[in-house]
Amino acid sequence: MWKGRMVGAWSRAGTVLANVFLLNILWLVCCLPIVTIPPSTAALFSTARRWLDGEEGVIGPYFSSWKRYVKSSYIVGVPTLCIALLLFWELTYYANNHSGMALMMLSVCIGFTFVFVSAVMHLGPLLVSVHRSSWDLVRLAFLTGVKSFFVSIVTVFPAWAVVIAAIVTSKLALVIGLVPAAAWFNCYVTLRCLRSRQKELPTN
Repeated sequence: MWKGRMVGAWSRAGTVLANVFLLNILWLVCCLPIVTIPPSTAALFSTARRWLDGEEGVIGPYFSSWKRYVKSSYIVGVPTLCIALLLFWELTYYANNHSGMALMMLSVCIGFTFVFVSAVMHLGPLLVSVHRSSWDLVRLAFLTGVKSFFVSIVTVFPAWAVVIAAIVTSKLALVIGLVPAAAWFNCYVTLRCLRSRQKELPTN
């Protein structure tokens, strides 16, 4: 009996690893045109979100999610990218300017950047998990990022930092499943943060 359980466990583990690898490849290929990064990433989070609910499959759920979130991902993603670029420019500008006012503004920008990063880390999971307008979605991500700031910084942020570091040091990290694994963990933490404050979460 224990041998059968071992075989079953290995079979399930192999299926999970194959799905993670396949999802990583799908996300990477769909992101290649560059302009398709928002819906491709939304589909990544949506597929990972489905796994949390015990659903299986990769290709069908991924492309159905891609079509479903193509509009909302641009509405939310493009302004978020613009704010990120603006923050990067301001941080660079004030860091290179050593006046007293510049140092004060640099401190303000750094503080806002921490809050912004914390909110953005919850934006993808929220986009594919709750029924909200784009504005309400952004507001909910901001509130979640602020209220769960410590949790975000010590859990989700290190997970994505590891992924980025692995990709920078080894391009192989782009295809071995690290991105879907981080997205799954991101969804798990975000939903735990929400469910700790409300009994019912309207899901897609």
